Order: sequence, then structure tokens, then C-alpha cells
Amino acid sequence: MWVDQKIEEHKHVLMASFGFQGLLKSKLKLPLILKIIREMPGSAIENVTIFFDELRERYLADSQFKQFRLSEVDRFISEEKSLVGLKVINN
Repeated sequence: MWVDQKIEEHKHVLMASFGFQGLLKSKLKLPLILKIIREMPGSAIENVTIFFDELRERYLADSQFKQFRLSEVDRFISEEKSLVGLKVINN
């Protein structure tokens, strides 16, 4: 899938920080996510969901995230998805 390829291509940025605080601290992650979502065909709102479903799978498969409970990973994804969703709606 195209989104999975983009996540793999940019995993050094996308996997380096996570959650709301990670998006705020990273100068690269939020603009990169928005760029990927905007490049996807179809509805931007649907693309937010597709992107974060794929990113969640990456988080769960990554050894770095084994230290977190599933509920914590879901919270990170929810925080990121909410902020990105707001940015997409407001543009």
C-alpha cells in the first residue's frame, strides 16, 4: 500500500517521536504527515484515518513500543490523529 511505503520511507521521522508532545517537539513530523495525507488520493479526512491505522500497526510492530501498554500506544495515535485531523479540517 502507498501509505505503508511512505511510512517506511520516512520512518526515521515518523517513529522518532509520538503522541501530542512528540508532534509539538518535532519540527519535521507534523509537516511530513500533512504532506503525505495531502498527496493521497481521495478525501483528506478519510486519509487521516487510513494513515493513522497504518502508523498504529507500525508502532505495534516496532520493538521500541514494546515498553508501552496497548492503551498507551492507542492514546499516542489518538492524540496525533486528533491534532492532524484539526489541521486538515482547518486548511
